[in-house]
Parts: sequence; structure tokens; C-alpha cells
Amino acid sequence: MSVVRQLDFVPMQESDLDWVVAREAELHARPWTRGNFADALESGNEAWILRRNECPVGYAVVLPVLDEAHLLTIGV
Repeated sequence: MSVVRQLDFVPMQESDLDWVVAREAELHARPWTRGNFADALESGNEAWILRRNECPVGYAVVLPVLDEAHLLTIGV
């Protein structure tokens, strides 16, 4: 029997930061701090959580510039 996996991108919220900071520390040699993520949320960067069946599986923070975007951090 196959199981359908639902993937959704949702805006990152302050309540996601514990999970995001823990993943960031596992994935990167120079991880962002909780303060870095909080600053990114406050400054208007686009910050997204990827959820699979409502469970977080990834994140990204992007700085939009005109018709381009700069990927600031990502983790899956």
C-alpha cells in the first residue's frame, strides 16, 4: 500500500525556532544562533519551514532583492 506524503512550505514562526536552531547546529559547521534567526524574522527576510505530513523536515531563510533572492541558510 502506498502512502501519500504531503509537503507544504509554511512561513517560519518564533515557535519553530527551537527545532530550526537544533537542526542548524547538526547541519552546519558555523551554525546560525537563535538570535540570528529571530533577527531574520524581524527584519523581513523570507523564512520558510518545509513540513511533511505536518512535521518539520526543512527550513530556509532568503533575502529578496528586486527580482532575485539570496539564500542565507538552508537545512533539510
